[in-house]
Amino acid sequence: MAATPVVADTDVLAIMDITAFVKPAAPFMLTAATIRENSLDSLTELSDDERFEIERWLSAHFYTCAFTRLDAEIIDDGEVKARSKTGKNFDLTHYGQMAMMLDTSGTLKELNDPKAKATAFNYMGDEYV
Repeated sequence: MAATPVVADTDVLAIMDITAFVKPAAPFMLTAATIRENSLDSLTELSDDERFEIERWLSAHFYTCAFTRLDAEIIDDGEVKARSKTGKNFDLTHYGQMAMMLDTSGTLKELNDPKAKATAFNYMGDEYV
């Protein structure tokens, strides 16, 4: 069953530095809703309002990922306007970075860098645990 977005495209557009969507936002909102439903909805430490905001910022993140981003651009007078540092995964956009900041559970940070998650395993059998 497909996830159901709780944010509207106008909610997402309100936080973005664009005035209108070039592509339909629904597929990107669906991706964000899927992450919210699968990874965040069961967490009691996040309120509905927090999950809404995380989904909104993730929607903007996935929408922005669909376009090539410039590291810098030249303005008419030759001035270079540089963007701040971004990385990969949720760090790729400022929207993804904000979503991770809003997620006080740390779940998105773990999804962003699975190696950072400490995983316990029992390699010697139950009698040695």
